[in-house]
Amino acid sequence: MFAWSSALLTFLCTIRLCTALTGNHIAEYFEAHLSPHSGVYLPGSKNYTDAVTPRWDLYRTPSYVIAVKPASKSDVQTIVNVSSVQGFWDDRLTNCFKVKYASQNQIPFLATGGGHGYISTIDSVQDGIDLDLGNFKEVSVNASANLLTVGGAAKFGSVVEALQVLGKETPVGSCMCIGMLGATLGGGIGPYSGLHGPFIDSLVSVEMITGTGEALQVSSSEHPDLFWALKGAGHNFGIVTSATYRVYDATNGGQVVNADMILPSSLNASVWAYMQSLVADQPKELFLNVAIGYNASTEKSMLIVNGQFAGGIRKAREVLQPLLDLQPFNLNITSLPWKDASGAAVYGLIAEGCVPKGETDFAVNLQHINVSSLIEVTNFMNESQSRSALLQSSLLSISQIGSHGFRLRPQSSAVFPHRETIAYLQVQGTVPNATAGPTVNAWGRQIRHIAQLGSGSRALRAYVNYAQGDEGDAAWYSAENLPRLKRLKRRYDPMMLFSHYAPISLST
Repeated sequence: MFAWSSALLTFLCTIRLCTALTGNHIAEYFEAHLSPHSGVYLPGSKNYTDAVTPRWDLYRTPSYVIAVKPASKSDVQTIVNVSSVQGFWDDRLTNCFKVKYASQNQIPFLATGGGHGYISTIDSVQDGIDLDLGNFKEVSVNASANLLTVGGAAKFGSVVEALQVLGKETPVGSCMCIGMLGATLGGGIGPYSGLHGPFIDSLVSVEMITGTGEALQVSSSEHPDLFWALKGAGHNFGIVTSATYRVYDATNGGQVVNADMILPSSLNASVWAYMQSLVADQPKELFLNVAIGYNASTEKSMLIVNGQFAGGIRKAREVLQPLLDLQPFNLNITSLPWKDASGAAVYGLIAEGCVPKGETDFAVNLQHINVSSLIEVTNFMNESQSRSALLQSSLLSISQIGSHGFRLRPQSSAVFPHRETIAYLQVQGTVPNATAGPTVNAWGRQIRHIAQLGSGSRALRAYVNYAQGDEGDAAWYSAENLPRLKRLKRRYDPMMLFSHYAPISLST
């Protein structure tokens, strides 16, 4: 029902190859040069489907001539070095790479962790190489040092399970099937960000292969400029194979209250007014999401409200009382372990966000809660979804998170430019087939336009993990950060290998 985004560990690179190279040629090279436990798979082979991590978004599906599954960091380095033409020198291919700058044939490759990135810029990967990080799923907790280390393909579900049993926590997203690192590189927000901030604020260090083929340990003390850039624009500089995070003692003994309720869209003004009332002092323990979806039985839109509160039921009810006074139906308030909150949220339907489907998303960061603007958005959705069956499986969600966690670190500590954002609006357009794309995209852009006019910001601001792809780097990373980001891009990825996922533009 929801695709939180989030977003996942996804990077796009370009290898310049001669026209004569085929998937078989590339497979022969990698089979000879990667470690024995690596895998090389050609599409159509009998083990391809089972061995290779599938993409989640079926609307913009990259196509590949080969999938490579490295077993070690040095394998990843070998692949990146090939892309920057520091490798691939066997006799048959030497002449091909000596004329790399004359070659007109560009073969992109996509490094995949959880496989959930859906930004539209991904669709530039056609007939490419799939660098599958599925062998990097390790999750290790040092409880005494309050540190968590995860591999490039570790998912939220594995992280939460490992931490809960030790009485620890760290911010994660809402869908447990999404990759931890992919979401982190875009900043990372989730239900516990009100307590601890975006995921990047808990990031201690990473191990990565840069666009120059260097294997680096990156932290606040080692390559600190690059560490700054990775925290919000991390898709642009290389492949992160592992990362270490701070973890925290479990809030409320590891128990969280999950509250679900449904309200008719006729009460939307009261819901937006409640959200507006939270702006000044939203409890850090409260994560609130309001979704607008179509109700086939009433033939109108409805509001699906999910609140997660890291505290007791009595306090949660007190905080949510203005919503309870609206007499919602299907009210369900339960206290449960943190690791089970995602599975229970939205009546247990949030896991539907892990089911592959076609989706196109649009994002707007709200700098304040403009009740009149959100009423206009609701009315537009109600009218348009009532008229068109094609739009009735699409959703809009607005996530509101307390500001406490976002104020624990200064803006200068990371690229992530959204610490003053009050709420994150995301249109989740369902695309059942390719012919539906233009209609759903036009609808999503119209909602984004209406919401942007009331967002409190003259320029569009969009959280990159929710972004459509057409907003531009100033919207994702802020215009103020771009000069520094461009200098770092030239230093760590001078060949522009990692320039297809929410790319930093080097044009003036």
